Amino acid sequence: LALTREAAFDVICDPALYPRWLVGAHAIRDIDASWPALGSRFKHRVGVGVLAVPGSTTVRALDAPHVLELAAGMGVLGESKVRFELTSVGGGTEVRMVEAPTKGVAALASRVVSPVVRMSLWGRNQASLEELAEIARELADDSRGQGHVATNEGAPARVADAAVAAGGRVVGADATGARSVEGPNSF
Repeated sequence: LALTREAAFDVICDPALYPRWLVGAHAIRDIDASWPALGSRFKHRVGVGVLAVPGSTTVRALDAPHVLELAAGMGVLGESKVRFELTSVGGGTEVRMVEAPTKGVAALASRVVSPVVRMSLWGRNQASLEELAEIARELADDSRGQGHVATNEGAPARVADAAVAAGGRVVGADATGARSVEGPNSF
């Protein structure tokens, strides 16, 4: 990525950007105020159109700005362990994304048809990393690789605003005014 490791880590730690770059991230619904602290989580929807399911993602390991490990819940489909490893390379950052289904239907499918699941995850994650690289290029152009800082001040509004700015659309709101937003990278 065309960002410093610290700036790249901030992007990966910002759930507001997930619908823009993470293939299958459909909508971010809520973010813990302590995100990305160990054990904190955000709620989301993942999937395909009407098959999108609610889930939540929890931080399982954090060694900023080197490693972020998540338990990505996919509702009734199960859960996957997703690990991001960041390494400084030249003037930028190499991001390694490793995903393995650990619970539920996803884990069962992974055991039964392992090569198919591995290839599907590889393709999805490759496409996601390509989208992440595009965000990195935009941020590098805007801030010369120094500035995207993930923060949860005003998280619900920030999530919705960022998702809309990234091409998403508001699909609902609750009594508190919190908005549900679908991202353009839904598949």
